Amino acid sequence: MGTNSTHATHLRTRHGTSAVTNGVILTPHPNPCRSFPFPHRQAKLTYFQKTFSWGDDELRTMVLGMPQVLGLGLNGNIKATVQYYLDVGVGVGQLGEAVMDSPSLLAYSLEGRIKPRVREMEER
Repeated sequence: MGTNSTHATHLRTRHGTSAVTNGVILTPHPNPCRSFPFPHRQAKLTYFQKTFSWGDDELRTMVLGMPQVLGLGLNGNIKATVQYYLDVGVGVGQLGEAVMDSPSLLAYSLEGRIKPRVREMEER
């Protein structure tokens, strides 16, 4: 049994993750996700699944598009940015699609980049 198989079995039995979610986390090529501790990764993946009603395919698309998204702070960055977009009227489905297509939307500084640009667009 290979190392990834052993890790996948552990993740499934101990943490209840699906085989496909494990495929997002454990891949046969060098995996940038390994640099992020599992509980932090899982909390973020679960947040995206619940917030955007995503399945494993959407998670895979986002993580492969920008693995660094798993390194962003959940409370201080991801949740705050998602909430801001929702507060200014972006729908959950629309935001989910945008994040899946361009996860870097969550990496931009909320105070230094996103809010000033939204204010500028509102003034026009």
